[in-house]
Amino acid sequence: MWFDVPTDISEETSFKILKAVREIKPDCIINDRISNEHMDRKLVMGDYYTPEQYIPKNLDLDFETCMTLNGTWGYKYYDNDWKSPETVVKNLIKNASMGGNYLLNVGPDGRGKIPSNSVLVLKTAGKWLSENGESIYGTTGSPLKNVFYGKASCTAKPGKVFLHLFEWPETSELVLGEFNAQVKNIYFLSDKEKNPLSFNQNKTNDIRIDLKPARIDPKLLNNVVNTLVIEYSGDLEPQTLPILVDPFNTAVFTPAEAKLSGNAEYGFNNRWGENRRYEMKEWNSGGALEWDTRSIKSGKYKIEITYGANELSEDSDIHLKYLNKQIKHKITKGSNWYEPISADLGQITIEENTTGVLKVYAGHSLTNTIANFMNIKLIPIRE
Repeated sequence: MWFDVPTDISEETSFKILKAVREIKPDCIINDRISNEHMDRKLVMGDYYTPEQYIPKNLDLDFETCMTLNGTWGYKYYDNDWKSPETVVKNLIKNASMGGNYLLNVGPDGRGKIPSNSVLVLKTAGKWLSENGESIYGTTGSPLKNVFYGKASCTAKPGKVFLHLFEWPETSELVLGEFNAQVKNIYFLSDKEKNPLSFNQNKTNDIRIDLKPARIDPKLLNNVVNTLVIEYSGDLEPQTLPILVDPFNTAVFTPAEAKLSGNAEYGFNNRWGENRRYEMKEWNSGGALEWDTRSIKSGKYKIEITYGANELSEDSDIHLKYLNKQIKHKITKGSNWYEPISADLGQITIEENTTGVLKVYAGHSLTNTIANFMNIKLIPIRE
């Protein structure tokens, strides 16, 4: 039973409805919107959480993301802001990789017809799903963390991990850190022959997969999302890993994966429209974000920071501390809070198998949130 927008209902009334449903059908699944307190992002009543128009991050509750195919729940002839088939598929994968469900709305027109643009998007996404459904249906959430710097997501079944590539690796080599089970085979899900891809697994169980185009039959690839299957033996325990730094791919450090302390808060805002998204909700003096890191090969990197800033951010500064580097960066005013500004913070050389903590913290600040921090990147310098 899916309740919606009970903004004026009392908790007493909500409980009476809940009690009645449970008495009639004890195993009925009920969403969180039976209570108006769900707006506070708390699972007060019901069985699962219903984030609307966004995919949650690091959520430990059962959930179902509800989204529209364009910008509205009903039909509007002028709303042509359709999600692409690639976006629909990626949203489906991201939800499944977190163990969540994906509710996707289509608004029929005044004659009950599904708009042709909706049909085109859904048929394309459905074609992908008909060919890759094994990696979605009956799977569990990902046992792997920090997968390929946010450019991939995983789903799993016993003895298999399905690795969905949202972007191709920069050097056509993909590294997965500390895969704590013995890998038997890696192949494309689209390959019915299961021809193995070249890979190696080192003493710390890092897996390096060779995805050089010359070694891959182009008939196995699609232009939506390509999926690898990793077959393994033994038990693959869920892991919380440091972010890997290697000279083969850019390492990206985002607030979603950071340990936050002090006056630093990151989360989804309550705005609607184009500014409905994750952002730094609070970040001022004393607030810090930290990431554990481990390098797997020696390399030289450019350090780049990206954030959004407005007139209230002027005269503030951000500090970075990592290994032998301490950097102070004065914030540059941008056009708005969500428009990304990137700045070069210099270079750093990191030796093989070096562990460390990358820390970004707020320095001088005149406001409650000095900037809308988006990410730090370590970009390999290849000579």
